[in-house]
Amino acid sequence: MNEERGKTMNTKKVMSIVTATSMLVLSVSGCSLLGGKDRQAIEDAATGYIDAVNAGKFNKSLKFVEDEEDFFQENEIPSDQAELIAAVMSASEITVENIEAKKDQGSADIVFTMPDLDEIADEGYSLDEFIDAIEDIEGETEETVEFSFVKDGEDWLIEADSTEEYYNFLMSIGEGIEFSGLSEAAALETVDTLVNLLREGDLQGVAAICGESEELDFSDLEEEGMDVNSIINVFSAYYTGLDYTSEVTEVTEDAITVSLTGTAPDAQAAIEETFSDPDTVAPLLADVYESYLNGGNGDISAAYSSVYSLIGEAIVSADTIPYSSSVVVTADEEGNLFAEPADDFIFDFYNIDIADALSSDEAVMAAFDLLLEQGRISQSDYDMYTGAYGGGSSTTVISSSGVTLEELETGSDFYLSDYSITNDDVELLVRTMAYYNTGDTFTYDLTVNGEEYASGATYEMADDMDDRIEIEIPYEDSPAGVYDLTVYDYEATTVLAHIVLTVADSVGEVPETASFGTSMSYDNTGSDFYTFHFYDVSGNALDGASEYQSTDGTVCFTVRTWDYYDEGDVVTCAVYRDGAYVESIESVSEDDSNDTFPFVYEPDGGVEPGDYTFIISDVNSPATLVIAYATVEPA
Repeated sequence: MNEERGKTMNTKKVMSIVTATSMLVLSVSGCSLLGGKDRQAIEDAATGYIDAVNAGKFNKSLKFVEDEEDFFQENEIPSDQAELIAAVMSASEITVENIEAKKDQGSADIVFTMPDLDEIADEGYSLDEFIDAIEDIEGETEETVEFSFVKDGEDWLIEADSTEEYYNFLMSIGEGIEFSGLSEAAALETVDTLVNLLREGDLQGVAAICGESEELDFSDLEEEGMDVNSIINVFSAYYTGLDYTSEVTEVTEDAITVSLTGTAPDAQAAIEETFSDPDTVAPLLADVYESYLNGGNGDISAAYSSVYSLIGEAIVSADTIPYSSSVVVTADEEGNLFAEPADDFIFDFYNIDIADALSSDEAVMAAFDLLLEQGRISQSDYDMYTGAYGGGSSTTVISSSGVTLEELETGSDFYLSDYSITNDDVELLVRTMAYYNTGDTFTYDLTVNGEEYASGATYEMADDMDDRIEIEIPYEDSPAGVYDLTVYDYEATTVLAHIVLTVADSVGEVPETASFGTSMSYDNTGSDFYTFHFYDVSGNALDGASEYQSTDGTVCFTVRTWDYYDEGDVVTCAVYRDGAYVESIESVSEDDSNDTFPFVYEPDGGVEPGDYTFIISDVNSPATLVIAYATVEPA
């Protein structure tokens, strides 16, 4: 044989053996021919277990674990983490390497080639957005978990400690990444939730989703007899009629803006139309007037409830108009989402102007006509209370003995004006339709007797849900004068109210003489006057009598006020007989929340016959509350 040829053949033979051996080694994934069956069983157990766990089929994963002590049986994976794991695993390659089997002990490395989550960790994604972005990650990272095995008969089972290690590995996926609670989908869902809460009338839920930490407290309204549901139904009616589509229009690091477009009830037009009908509002106004005439205010809350009910009914039947608004959705550190609606999102029925309609001459007269028709008011009271509504064009709103209050100009937020005169100061009151919060300020100008008293001054609201602007002007000797006040709208230069109070020189003085009117009647009533009655010694009202028959030398009468006063408050009465001043008497309130001031005129030697005039002053004030007249005849 040729020696060179022999060398070549031997070399080829060796290479063939090496190649064949290599191919055999590769075909068994690194297993030698010795122990190959055990190693394959280990690989099968590892992949079978991982597939079952990753699929959440823990009842199937048990069969691969020694003594069925699978750590996953007692330790759940949170749902958010499970979603993240599923997304990562679906984008990963899993191999079983370095398998070893010696007698009844074995081991293997489970190698995970995974997307490198650090590439998108700082993007500020929500969990859902993060999961969607995993498939676009280009970088990879490799993680290894070592499994230990024990042989049980012909089976290789995973040791329990390895299942705990695999649990810890899965829980570590995404560890340290902070997910935003915000996402476009979550923001849209939050806005839908807000609208649905309003439709359901769940104002507690609305407060919570808008970030209010405390529950709304309706107990005060309920204690006053208010039907809270009538208010809730207003919101429900409006948002049930809201038909909208929503879209995300702005995304920042901290917030997502959702814009809404569609149609909504034309609430303002419908409400104003409803309340402009005197016959519609007459029943609720009649209840209000009757309550006051009876000396209480318990039915006022029920009347307010009727107002809200009318508003709700008007909205339900309203035409629709284009609607657009927006809501900014944010998240706190725990991922809780909150909605911050734009100012025009929440239906603000409080600022719809119905005051003029409710206080119109037509509405007032319709209410009193209804009271008279139903026998709920006497003809005399009807005549007395409706007498002021003949013209309806005068700006004089209060005119009593020596005092006149005029409204020269009023704005849309104006509700009413009033005054009081105490022994120390003159107080001017302007009330608004809307309610304001502590610290909200109104600008005003004031002149007294033509001289500047305050220019560009500010009045600061004392409480939340406040509607009272009260300006106090101290005086020294007499309140007489002309007080010209202009208050401007909140954060605006438009006029809220321009009022002028004129106090005559006679106010605060006790004149030496007084004229006489019609016996057993009264006139010159002030703004705080409610009613007046003469009584006999037994407490019987003498309404309809033409003179006062005194059986015990006294004259008894009672005056009631609109407002309520505290213990110790005083009402003074100057007594005149046949036009000449005799003396002054007083009635002192014995309790708080009091509106009734009884008088007993009991001069030494008993009351003498004559024409008596009783000039009764306001509570703690020299201004006149009412003047009463009685021709007294001892019985």
